[in-house]
Amino acid sequence: METSPKRMFFMYAFPALASCSNVDENKISELEKLLISGGSPSWEELEELVPCAIKRTSVMAEREGLDPRSFEAVKMYWWADHNRMIDAGEEGYGDLPSHISDVCKTSFVEVLDFNGDKIVYHLNGTEKTAFTYFKDLEVGDFVTIHVNRVVEKISEEDFREYSRK
Repeated sequence: METSPKRMFFMYAFPALASCSNVDENKISELEKLLISGGSPSWEELEELVPCAIKRTSVMAEREGLDPRSFEAVKMYWWADHNRMIDAGEEGYGDLPSHISDVCKTSFVEVLDFNGDKIVYHLNGTEKTAFTYFKDLEVGDFVTIHVNRVVEKISEEDFREYSRK
């Protein structure tokens, strides 16, 4: 399935919506079905659902001279700038306990095993699990995790580069 920048943004935003927002359960269920089916809300709906993340992406994109709705901007925000903001304690992240802010970060991990509908991976020397919708993952694949959910499969090269940051 080909992914658009809007879908990629939604794939990263959804775990936070499902875990850390005031969006009602019916809307979360509707959005989860959309996610599983390969769809995504419109940019306008994403602006309503996750206004802070949209704004942060736009500010970062403007700073970098990028279209905020491009793959490059979406990837740069979720793969690098989002974690940088959390580490710097910006935008209210400094008020969160570290065990919560760590879950908010995008993590780059290798799939070590499976436990039902979860993958097993190591992060910072600790074995963890994350829920996945992907049925085609295999041990040894590399993925990103956001708020305890697998977001996307990535290359080993991207894993090596970003897992060190």
